[in-house]
Amino acid sequence: MSIRFFVVGIILLIFFASQFYWLRVAWNLLRRRITRASRRRAVASVALLGFAFLFVYNLGFLGRTSPTHMTLRVALLEVPFKLWFFGSLAGFLLVFPLWVLDRIIRMIRRRGRSITEGRTPAASNSAPVSASLASPPRRRFLEQTAMAVGAIPFAAGAYGLLYERLDLETTERRVKLHRLPRAFHGFRIAQLSDIHIGPFMSEAEIRKVVGVANGLKRT
Repeated sequence: MSIRFFVVGIILLIFFASQFYWLRVAWNLLRRRITRASRRRAVASVALLGFAFLFVYNLGFLGRTSPTHMTLRVALLEVPFKLWFFGSLAGFLLVFPLWVLDRIIRMIRRRGRSITEGRTPAASNSAPVSASLASPPRRRFLEQTAMAVGAIPFAAGAYGLLYERLDLETTERRVKLHRLPRAFHGFRIAQLSDIHIGPFMSEAEIRKVVGVANGLKRT
């Protein structure tokens, strides 16, 4: 039990750290899209209140079982938060190396600037290096790459919810076991894996999967 709490605690710490990053990204987007400060603050306040409500409502969901019936409450309050939780967490872990790279570039830039400022104007010939490190295109490239990488978990989550859960595939594997009793020769085992049981997987779809597995008896 203590190991479980430790793992959950680590996940929550990384999640909270990721939220600071995504809040900064969202605020930068608001500053670019909404020029009026009062309107920008209003939009940010509504978004923060909505996120806080969803977080408090879903508090402790890591220890609960996932519902298997789609309801309006599940669709509006639980599914969006879970998609955001795992998407923002995985996206942050993917973006973090790019963030470290950006900090390293900034550190090198500051170091090069301090060296060039310490020299006399006649002897200073490293200004182009400092300018290249501070080039806006490089910063924009890192920002756009980070946004693209961070969007991958959300796209993968949407793909799993909308398509992959219906992409049924059957495979057969022959298993050879030494010292297997003769009575079990030709014995067949059906295993259902990764069928996404949850609110997006209806009972009819689950029955269809079970029917396909039972139909393998006759093949």
